[in-house]
Amino acid sequence: MERLTSEENGEYRLILPDHTDGDMSKFNSELEKAIDRGINKLGRYEDFEQYFGIDFLTFVKSLVKGVYVKTDEGIINYKNSVGWIWKIGQNDTYVDTERPGEFYFAIIYGHDYYYYLKDYGKTWALTEEELQ
Repeated sequence: MERLTSEENGEYRLILPDHTDGDMSKFNSELEKAIDRGINKLGRYEDFEQYFGIDFLTFVKSLVKGVYVKTDEGIINYKNSVGWIWKIGQNDTYVDTERPGEFYFAIIYGHDYYYYLKDYGKTWALTEEELQ
C-alpha cells in the first residue's frame, strides 16, 4: 500500500515529491503523478461506496467494531457479529426482494437478522445514539 498523504494535527496533506535537487520540471512532473495517484485512489473508494451504497469507513468500522441494530426488543449492540454480506437477487428468500441489487448483511447471533447497508442510521448504526 502506497501512502499518498501525511497527517499532522488532524489535517491531511499530499506527500510532496523530493525537490532538493532544484529541478522544478522534475518536481512538477512528480507532483502531477502524485496528484493522479491520489485521484485514482479516491476514485476506487468512491466506486466502492457507489457499488455498496455505503460510506467506505462506515463499512469497515461495522466489520471491526460491530453494530447497533433496531429490533423488536429495542436497540441491541452486536460486537463482532456481522456475518455475510449478500447482494439481493430476484429469488432471494431471506429478505425483501422488492429491493433487488441492494446489499444487506446478517447478524449471526443465535438467529439471523438482516439489515440493508443503505439503511445506515435507520435500522443499524455504529453508535446507539445514531438510532435514537
